[in-house]
Amino acid sequence: MTLHDNKTSCGGGGGGGGGGGGGGDAHKLAARAATNLHGIMMWMSWTLFGLVQIVTNRYFVHRYAWRQSIHTLSGFILMSTVGSGVFLVWEYDMGKFSFHNLHEYTGWSVIGLAVLVTLGGLFAEMTRRSATMEWKTAMILY
Repeated sequence: MTLHDNKTSCGGGGGGGGGGGGGGDAHKLAARAATNLHGIMMWMSWTLFGLVQIVTNRYFVHRYAWRQSIHTLSGFILMSTVGSGVFLVWEYDMGKFSFHNLHEYTGWSVIGLAVLVTLGGLFAEMTRRSATMEWKTAMILY
């Protein structure tokens, strides 16, 4: 069973009578809270910070100094939030990387691509800083 299943395993604890455990209900509630937190974190990452990434890289190229700072900061926050969300799911899946449904396949694929895009951005910035030629973007943009 995985965190994304609605039938999350009860994992221990007995019935609900008199003084008995109830550990399964607590695990279900914790798993539901983790699922909700995971959803909020992914929405924030991909909607808010992803939009900031696109806007700063597309529409503010001519304002390099502050644009690059905002782009880098939002990218760092995005990847940190995604990493936290992945860890949260991984923790409640008992340390397993599971591939049981379309959501999980899509999620792991998007995370892999996001890492590649991040590395590509770092490589492009390092290349830009070490390039000796001067780009004539002002002539092209205006």
